[in-house]
Amino acid sequence: MAEVDVMDNHESNLTVLVAEATVTGGGKPRKPRATDGGPEILPDMGHCVTLVRKIKHRALVEQWLQHLHPEELPGIEWEHKVCASYKQSLFTVVASLSGAIRQRLEEAAQRILLLSDDYGCEAVKSLLSEDDEAEQQAVADAGDKYGRALYLYLCRLVDDRDRRFEQAETARQQNKQWKSEAYASHFRGPKAVDITLDDSLQGKLKTAIAAIYPQAPLQDVVIEHFQRRDLTQAEDRAGQGDAAPVWLHTIVVGFNGKEAHWDKIVDGEVTTRHDQALQRITFSYEPSSGALSVFCDDRNARRDLAKALRDVVLASDTEIDEMPLREFSLEAFGTAEVFNLLKPESGDGIERISINLIKVAKPFEQEDENGTHHLASELTVRRDRRDRRNVYTVAYEDYGLDDLRQWTLCQVKLVLRMAKQKDRRAHNITVQITAPNGLNDNAKTEDERQLVMRLLKRWNIVTEF
Repeated sequence: MAEVDVMDNHESNLTVLVAEATVTGGGKPRKPRATDGGPEILPDMGHCVTLVRKIKHRALVEQWLQHLHPEELPGIEWEHKVCASYKQSLFTVVASLSGAIRQRLEEAAQRILLLSDDYGCEAVKSLLSEDDEAEQQAVADAGDKYGRALYLYLCRLVDDRDRRFEQAETARQQNKQWKSEAYASHFRGPKAVDITLDDSLQGKLKTAIAAIYPQAPLQDVVIEHFQRRDLTQAEDRAGQGDAAPVWLHTIVVGFNGKEAHWDKIVDGEVTTRHDQALQRITFSYEPSSGALSVFCDDRNARRDLAKALRDVVLASDTEIDEMPLREFSLEAFGTAEVFNLLKPESGDGIERISINLIKVAKPFEQEDENGTHHLASELTVRRDRRDRRNVYTVAYEDYGLDDLRQWTLCQVKLVLRMAKQKDRRAHNITVQITAPNGLNDNAKTEDERQLVMRLLKRWNIVTEF
């Protein structure tokens, strides 16, 4: 009996050992994963911890710290081969710095990380010089979008006259708000105007702005003009040798014109204070197309602002019109033959194109005592993203529809699978087209928005008037 108990225990122990060996991989105990301890060491500096973890080029981080703390910081193991050990030593030293320096590091890190998203990445690249070999080498050393944003911030710290970091923040905001009618309106203006905003023109533009906003003191109006490269045009001209870069002009006007009020306790009583807060108006002008965009909260004033820029800066009498109306035709999506049309070309950077949704309608009339009513029965064919069938097979097998041309096509949803790029992972762009004038896509960069329009024009789906 005792022998049986011993054997049972032995077999049980072997089972446990085998299970442990399977979990740990061949019986070898795994080493605990190295950690830099960032959140624990710097619990109030989450953005700084994230940025340091993202930056590959340590010299950039070293320059950043040296600017804020010129004295040597011997506790940081800059040359340590283990990244976690280097970062842990850096976080420990930063934790010992004064509160003012730590706050500056955290605030800067937050701004730098914003310029590392899709909108900011495009803005930063458009402001980097292609002609400065030293800068090109520095950008190459920086490695990626986080390094480029930090590099641009360091340029600002070294030279107060270098305002490209703030300009990138402005360009990022434009990229983000470009499609929102709540923030931007787009007009067609004169083409091929080379803007040179000297003191005289600035004075005239200030007067024109003050006429639209009479509450803005003329002496408080501040104007900044900068140029950045049009990355979309640059890609289109990549094979043209020494073709000159295409520039986008941005003019930022700031003045104290926004009404602001707040409550404050004065002598034991709640008192309401009134003041004029900063208001910004941003103009964007593309000489190659004449596209003129106005970014501001006051939608009703945007056309007048566009006319003011045309009259003063562009020196033209061209009529300011809304951007051309686009009309979409969905007739091609009536049958599966449309897949022969939706074929990307090699330079598009698209792996595949799929159709995930088709909405159709059958119009009809009904009469009652109130008269004739024009109605429509709608049907939506939606393909599950994991379904291997195409949307037309789904329509036939699940709904019995073999030809959608007998219906009125109302809406389609395309999914463009973008290949992996240098600064972005492979991702999807969803394009929803609603007849006759609706277009909505989740493209986050200007070059992707331009790509969507190029494809729709190539496929004869869109017509501009």
